[in-house]
Amino acid sequence: MPELGSPIFWLIMFLVLIGSFVAASAGFGFAIVLVGALQFFMKPVDLVGLITILGCVVSFLRVIETRKIARWRRALNFIIPALLGVPLGVVLLKYFDPVPMKRYLNLTLLAGVFMLAYSMNGSRKLRVEHRQEGRILEPFIGLVSGFLGGSCTLAGPPIVMWGILKGWKKIEMHAFWARFFFAITIFSLINLSINGMYSRPTIVVSLLSMPAVFAGVGTGTWVRDRITEKRFRLYVLAFLFLSGLTGFFMSFI
Repeated sequence: MPELGSPIFWLIMFLVLIGSFVAASAGFGFAIVLVGALQFFMKPVDLVGLITILGCVVSFLRVIETRKIARWRRALNFIIPALLGVPLGVVLLKYFDPVPMKRYLNLTLLAGVFMLAYSMNGSRKLRVEHRQEGRILEPFIGLVSGFLGGSCTLAGPPIVMWGILKGWKKIEMHAFWARFFFAITIFSLINLSINGMYSRPTIVVSLLSMPAVFAGVGTGTWVRDRITEKRFRLYVLAFLFLSGLTGFFMSFI
């Protein structure tokens, strides 16, 4: 972890602010924003630990905000299988070599960006409307998201793509994603702690980043209903694509 007051430390504060803003306004993207930039300066274990703590707080604030439109039964269809995938992802993070782990992070990042871009641009042509198909796919999507959440905190792309393909309303997706991500981050936090993967510097930096989380969530919530959601997400996807592509090739140097 970087020293307190160093340029990397302030970069973390800035990215936490941006990531929190993105998560509150677009409904997803906190982990992807941080992974896309901080992978160059932090070990995968420290990065996942930091994002898990802060992501838990971000998701909790969004759960409170959307508490009046909660649909826990829908969320549980994904959460229960996801809880099986989280420990498997944590094991991968713990025992995988750091260099190929960074390549895995970037490949997952790029795959996630392509998945989200496709679901947003092709959602009008492709809808998952049959109830039987949904019941079969939902547990699998939850399991994959849980595995990605435990291994690299990138649980979002599969679950976000599913919500868009299902044609859920914007506010329904925000409420569902908030509850799903909150459950995933809580369980990941527990698994990382049991495996002794948290260092004191990671916890300190996480606590010092809390003001940036609250500021980002507050401004993101305010902006959410004042801009075109599709255009905003396209800007985010462009940034994430460049980060993932650059990081993947730099991991071979």
